[in-house]
Amino acid sequence: MATLIVLFMQIIVYSSLGIIIIALMAKGIQSMIINYKNREKTKANQGFESTYGEPFNLVIMAIIIIIVIFMINIKVGFQWTLRKQDHPAIILSSIPAAYVLIGIIVNIIQYSRGVKKPKIISNPIVNALEISGEIKQKIDFRRKFWHIFVFILVISILFLIRQYLVSQTNGTLWVEHYQQLLDGFFDYTDGTSFIDNIFIRKTPPMGQSTIIIFMYGMVIFMFTIELTRLSGHVFFLFQKKVQSIMREKEKNTFGSYTHFATGFLLAAWILPPFPFLAAMCLGSFADPIASIIGIKFGRKRYSWNGKSIEGTIAGMITAFISMVFFVGWIYALIGSIVVFAIIDIITPKPLRISDNILMPLIITPIFVLLTALGIPYIPLI
Repeated sequence: MATLIVLFMQIIVYSSLGIIIIALMAKGIQSMIINYKNREKTKANQGFESTYGEPFNLVIMAIIIIIVIFMINIKVGFQWTLRKQDHPAIILSSIPAAYVLIGIIVNIIQYSRGVKKPKIISNPIVNALEISGEIKQKIDFRRKFWHIFVFILVISILFLIRQYLVSQTNGTLWVEHYQQLLDGFFDYTDGTSFIDNIFIRKTPPMGQSTIIIFMYGMVIFMFTIELTRLSGHVFFLFQKKVQSIMREKEKNTFGSYTHFATGFLLAAWILPPFPFLAAMCLGSFADPIASIIGIKFGRKRYSWNGKSIEGTIAGMITAFISMVFFVGWIYALIGSIVVFAIIDIITPKPLRISDNILMPLIITPIFVLLTALGIPYIPLI
C-alpha cells in the first residue's frame, strides 16, 4: 500500500511538471512558426510586433522546469513513513491534486450556470503604439503589483514560522532555531562542499524548503491558470483578472508572470532565504519602480528598446536600498549595478529574453560566486 501511495505521489509531481514542459515546447514551436509566417508583415509595419512572444523565453522556462525535476528527484525523498522528512514530498504532490479538484469544482459551477468561455483573438500582429501612456501605466502597475504580492507572501511565511518558534520554545532558544531556519548551503560546517549540498544533500534547510514548496505551488498555480485560459473550454480561478492585465502580445502565449515564478523557483533551490529575498527584490521592487518612473518621467530613452535612463537609475537605487537589508551593501551594490542595470538596458532588445527570467538566472550564480570567494552576505535585519 505504501509503495502505491509513493508511486502515486511521484506520478502527480512529475506529470504536472511534465505537462508544463510539453506546453512550453509546443507554444515555443508555434511561436517560431507564427513569427516566421509574419516576418515580412512585421518588418513592413514599424511599431508592430508578434503577439505570440519570443520562443526563447518558453525554451528557457522548459529547461528550468527540467532542472527542477532533476533537483526534486535528487533531494526529495518520496516515502510514506509520515515522518517530518517526508512532509515535503506529501505537500509537493498534494498541491497539483488540490488544483485539479478546484478546477473540477469551478467548471461544474460555471457550466451549470451556462457560462460560455470567450474565445481568445488569435491575431498575430498588434500595434504597440496604439496603447496610450496612461493606459500602459495603469496596466503595468497592476502587473507589477503581483510581483510585490508574492514577495510579501514569502516574507509573511518566514515571519509566521518565527512566531511559531517563539511560541514553542522557552526563553531565547527560538533564536537558535530561527537561525537554523535561515541557514543555507553556505553555512554548513560539516565539511561538505557547495556542489555536494546542491546535488547530494537530501533535505534542504527548513527555511529554504518552505520557500521551495511555496514557489513550486506558485508555478503550478500560474501555469494552471495559463493552460486553462489558453484552452477553449476549461475554466479556472482568476482567468479574467489575468486577462485584464496582460499585454496584447501575451494573450496567445504564457504571461510574463509565469516567467517571474519559474525563474525564482530555480533560484529557490540554490539560494538560502536571505539571498533569495534579495534576488527577488530585483523583480518585486526595482523592476516595478523602473517601469513606473520610466513611463511617467522618462525623457532620455535608449534607441534600441525604448526604456528610459531615468527608469534605469530609479530601479538601481531601489534595488540597492531593498537588497541591502537582506545581504549587506557589497551584494546589494553588485546586484543593483551588475545585474539590474545591465539587464534593464539589454532587454527585451537587443537580448530577446524576459528580464523576469534573466534576473534570477544571473543574480543566483553571482551570489554563489561571491560566497565562494569568501565574501559573506551580512543582513541588516
